[in-house]
Amino acid sequence: MRRRPSRKAGRSETRAVQTFELVPVTAGSDSFALTFKGQPLTETQVTVINPDFWEKTFKTDADGRMTVPASVKGRYILVARHTAPADVEIAGQKVAKLQHIASLSFIAE
Repeated sequence: MRRRPSRKAGRSETRAVQTFELVPVTAGSDSFALTFKGQPLTETQVTVINPDFWEKTFKTDADGRMTVPASVKGRYILVARHTAPADVEIAGQKVAKLQHIASLSFIAE
């Protein structure tokens, strides 16, 4: 049985499959697209943590993309948040909005 690599450990999958997701623009790329329900999210903050624990927040562009300044070898972590209106019930409580969180990590060599 062929084991599929974890989506959290690389930059090879270029197609979003989750509701809210960061995906590489091309396989192995340092540029990522942030999507919500298949559509790019523009002007949305993405926090980048590099291997030296340097942390900086960037915004996606008009195409929902941003590029990580991967200048140090090691693991990078990307985190994005998006609040969307909702009309659902969770644990018996009516909810008017939901907070979505996406993360991705990759190793720069």
